[in-house]
Amino acid sequence: MSIADLAARLKCSKRSIYELAPSKKELVLLVLGRRLGKVREDGWHAASKQASMPERIRAYLAAGVAGSQDMSTKYSEDIESDPDTARLFDEHQRRRTDGLRALIQEGVRDGHFKGFHPYLVAEVMMAAVQRLRQPSFLIEGNISLAAAFEELSRLIQHGILANDRRNAAEPAGRSKGA
Repeated sequence: MSIADLAARLKCSKRSIYELAPSKKELVLLVLGRRLGKVREDGWHAASKQASMPERIRAYLAAGVAGSQDMSTKYSEDIESDPDTARLFDEHQRRRTDGLRALIQEGVRDGHFKGFHPYLVAEVMMAAVQRLRQPSFLIEGNISLAAAFEELSRLIQHGILANDRRNAAEPAGRSKGA
């Protein structure tokens, strides 16, 4: 699609578009950056409205799931195929992971979560997100990006809640009776 086509679709002038960004590439980066920034803002806003730490984590992660609802496999392919958009998405994920780590640190400190190392949990989440974003994973797994993020979110939440009896295994490095 050309800038002229885009301007016609938006019923605005080409000049209006060029005032936003000097090229199609820069326009894509601007729009994607704003979209990802909104997901981060929505996550913090949703988390801040919750009283309990588990609900804060759920709300924070749910914003990421909601923000990916309309991201098709083709959308993922387009992002991953361009180094600049992939880098922008990587930075977004890094910032979301840093936010998750901060929430987990607070939850561990306050006794809401099992004593997993917050940096480890956040980095595992980041590594998993990197894999989930790969179009080949989405195609082979027959799963949408939003559904994959939702499953990962559930995995993280139920794996760290201190009072979740379904996950009462001994922490790594400790044996029973030791």
